[in-house]
Amino acid sequence: MFARSIDQEYEQSIVRLLLGGVVQIYLLCFADLQSWMIPSFLGFILVSLAILYSIHVMPGDYPWRKIFGQLVDIGSVSILLFFCGKVAVPVAGVYLWVSVGNGCRFGTPYLLSATALSTICFIYIALRQPYWLEYRNFAVGIGIPLFIVPLYFAALLSRLNATRKQLELLSYKDELTGLFNRRSFDDKIRLEVSRLKRFPASFSVAIVDIDHFKGVNDTYGHLVGDIVLKNVAKVLKKTCRDMDVVARYGGEEFALLLPGLSKSEKQAFGERLRRAVEKSPVTLNGNSIRVTVSIGMSCWNTSYSSAEDWLLQADNALYQAKDQGRNRVVVAEPLNTPPIYSI
Repeated sequence: MFARSIDQEYEQSIVRLLLGGVVQIYLLCFADLQSWMIPSFLGFILVSLAILYSIHVMPGDYPWRKIFGQLVDIGSVSILLFFCGKVAVPVAGVYLWVSVGNGCRFGTPYLLSATALSTICFIYIALRQPYWLEYRNFAVGIGIPLFIVPLYFAALLSRLNATRKQLELLSYKDELTGLFNRRSFDDKIRLEVSRLKRFPASFSVAIVDIDHFKGVNDTYGHLVGDIVLKNVAKVLKKTCRDMDVVARYGGEEFALLLPGLSKSEKQAFGERLRRAVEKSPVTLNGNSIRVTVSIGMSCWNTSYSSAEDWLLQADNALYQAKDQGRNRVVVAEPLNTPPIYSI
């Protein structure tokens, strides 16, 4: 998001320079310019270059820089419309570029601020400049779109943002259980690993696998299997803390990120999860389906070079829990050599 903001601001600055250059060439060719305007053209170019340079040396989301860019753009257009009269009429369209461009790149608040400023400036010009006073109907015909079109874009942006948020939610949530999905979990664990490499802390990861889940599907059908998955997901979410990340990692497997658990606490926490699932059978048509899970856990260790190494240790611990009879918790040793399993 941060990089995208910089790219959009850089793009806006490049377009400012190009569009400003086109407007200046047009006016130099067709307008009867006053003597002070030529140096002001150079000033506009220098200010635009300064904004572009500041984006390069000060990368970041700075609202003041975006607002300053609006003031430069709208102020320049307003001066040209006021002093150049009829020949500058096409330049009025730049107001729309400022409003819509800011809105599409930076969001609705910037669109509304640019629209408000453009409208105020144009109303002032229409009431004070001789050409616009003479052709008031023309001024109204230009002024109304300058106000209405950006508002229409604001409504579109609002709908697009709502749709985007829904799509983001769908892309990061598991449709069946409502938990985070694998993609979301992988993003979160990689982010935590990057933090833990700089600031080591107590942090554990757990992989939870439903025991004999294939048998549940074969015996009762996939619809019942889905009910079991949702029930286990509900129990895990309820048992975990608010700070924990609970995700469906694939099939009957769940993955958990557990911050703040020390080496001595993770075994007890894993047992609490295991017992909670064991005490929550699925009842269907008067029949109770006993559900148990095997859990592999691993505490963050500086010897891990990546999230994959960390998850592999937890996965190895899960295999050990399965080999030892299932329905149990195994905590991996930090420097375990990954065992080789035959398929």
